[in-house]
Amino acid sequence: MIVLIFALWVLLILFLRRWLSPDSLILSSGLLLLIASVALAWWLPGASLVTVWPALALALAPFLIQDGSAEKIPLRRVLLILLISLPALLIFVSMIGNFFEALGLTVSGGSATGLTLALFLVSITPAVEEVRRTWLTQLLTISSVSALLLFLVGAAVTRHSSVHPMPSSMLYALDSDRKLALWANDAAQPDTWSSQYVGSRPGQGKLSSFAPWDSFSYLQGPAPILSLRPPEIALLRETRDAGVRTLHLRVTSPRGAPEIVLSAPLDRIASAQVDGKPYGDTREARRKPHEWVLNYCNLPSEGMALQLTLQSTGPLQLTVIDLSRGLPSLSGTAPFPRPPDQVQRHSGDQTLVRRDVVF
Repeated sequence: MIVLIFALWVLLILFLRRWLSPDSLILSSGLLLLIASVALAWWLPGASLVTVWPALALALAPFLIQDGSAEKIPLRRVLLILLISLPALLIFVSMIGNFFEALGLTVSGGSATGLTLALFLVSITPAVEEVRRTWLTQLLTISSVSALLLFLVGAAVTRHSSVHPMPSSMLYALDSDRKLALWANDAAQPDTWSSQYVGSRPGQGKLSSFAPWDSFSYLQGPAPILSLRPPEIALLRETRDAGVRTLHLRVTSPRGAPEIVLSAPLDRIASAQVDGKPYGDTREARRKPHEWVLNYCNLPSEGMALQLTLQSTGPLQLTVIDLSRGLPSLSGTAPFPRPPDQVQRHSGDQTLVRRDVVF
């Protein structure tokens, strides 16, 4: 994948050089990084650091690097190009390795790795342009042939095994109000192990009712309705002032789940406090999500204190889901364990229990 993206980037540079001079190409790359910095600052505050420094280096490149029309590359020019590429090398190389190790070539992992690699190539445009100008034919030939050979070899020898197991997660989700339960597996297709839960012909879709924050698609099949106590929300106190309701709540998990997720319509929650600490005012949010969501991890046995300030005096429906690690025990059946070529994801198998409460 790395070699293929590199070859495509060289071809794109070759195409753009019909209209852009080397300096214009470098400055255009810096502009792309600047746009990426603004986007990251908006969507992922703090992440713009990874593109700001390479963009500054590209902005200085035309003033530091002299004309490269001579066939022989001066040592000073090589050192300056390496210096300009240094921020990208220090930032992106480790990120690419970390994404690959943590996420692999899954949909999310491949996307993150590919996007980071693209930003890296944009950041080292002076070096790529210098290589393209000097060794164009050899570069395209080697990169294209290498990409093809690596894909063929990878397709032939890459198999899940006990040494490189396939990660997956199995979920048991119970809606205690509607008396509905299902199994969900995040694999692309059912296998012998997952079929004992989701069936040989499972449905597929998002877990909108149980995990609205999760955009992944799951294999789904019906599950037995187990006697699992749902999470509880107790109303401790309520105040009304000038058309504004304030609810003082206590949220607990009777079955001892370590994680709680609450959600409500976004237009109803003005602000919230969790264990006496401000959770934020939705009216001041830079990005408006589809709904108000609170995720509380490491829930203590006494639960958490939640204070909600509502924007109107009408009734409020809260959806609360507690999550615990592992799957519930099934009476009368004993599913066989995962085969050696499979392993749980870092989040592990999970049990989710949902209920809705109106105040």
